[in-house]
Amino acid sequence: MQDTRLVRHILRAGGVAPDDCAAYLGIKKRTLRDRIRHVNESMDGCARIVYDRPSGHYEVSVENEDALQSWLRGETPRNAIDRLPSTPEERVNYLIQDLLCRTDWITLEDLASMLFVSRSTISNDLRSVERVLAKHGLSIEKRPRYGLRVTGGEMSRRLCLASIAADAFLASDNLTGVGAAPALGDVERCVREALDEEGYEINPVSRQNLVVHVAIALARINKGCYVPMEASYLENVGSSREHAVAGTVACAIEKRFGASLPKEEIAYIAIHLASKRLVEIDEAKGAGAPPSRDLRRGVEPRRRDDRGRVARLPL
Repeated sequence: MQDTRLVRHILRAGGVAPDDCAAYLGIKKRTLRDRIRHVNESMDGCARIVYDRPSGHYEVSVENEDALQSWLRGETPRNAIDRLPSTPEERVNYLIQDLLCRTDWITLEDLASMLFVSRSTISNDLRSVERVLAKHGLSIEKRPRYGLRVTGGEMSRRLCLASIAADAFLASDNLTGVGAAPALGDVERCVREALDEEGYEINPVSRQNLVVHVAIALARINKGCYVPMEASYLENVGSSREHAVAGTVACAIEKRFGASLPKEEIAYIAIHLASKRLVEIDEAKGAGAPPSRDLRRGVEPRRRDDRGRVARLPL
């Protein structure tokens, strides 16, 4: 593995200059910095590659010799997020996150060196990257001698990153939904159709957060993990407009996944919706608007449902 190869090389030499280190791995100096950052994350505190300015060399600072030797032998479990991607799917997610977080250009050659794959492999991966980005209204701009970069709005970038992060979370630690990990795309469709049916509007970021909340709830419920809620809270939430919307979301989820959400989970979806709506109302009033009287007094905010009834929603 390239990580252990790099660390062993520096340890054997007692220190290696950046140019020599990059030449040993066959990559550029700029890519080398990314490589070293990744290695340090992978070693997770047992050691760290540092740059010694007086000597002008990279050296390995060892904090736990036994743990380092275990890591070098490949005996230390590596988190899926920390290790270098090896499958096409992992590379696509890695490339999306890298490109979305960049403000500068990067060439195909640099991306290939960073992932230790061929230029043609990166070109194939980028086709999949473009398909994912297109779902969020984003695209890849290419320019000769500059390379490529992602173009699109900041909101779209954040939604795309949130979707990838949630997918990684649901796939980790054997988190599974009903039979398999709940696909965010399927959850998103359920939520969107339910909100449309109820005529209930929230902004894209709030909807994405709700999708992630429901997906994780499905995964946890399948593991027998439920959220408790006091009877008084359930009673308060039950008469709200948001609770009716949450019930429609729950019905759509049950129809799609065959999972029945308990009343506590439905109540929490209602609270989630209410809190997002309150934030949006405050934002609409302006950043300098004072908080509502209820919030200033530290009591539960009151909301009216579509019949004019008042309900308190704990946040």
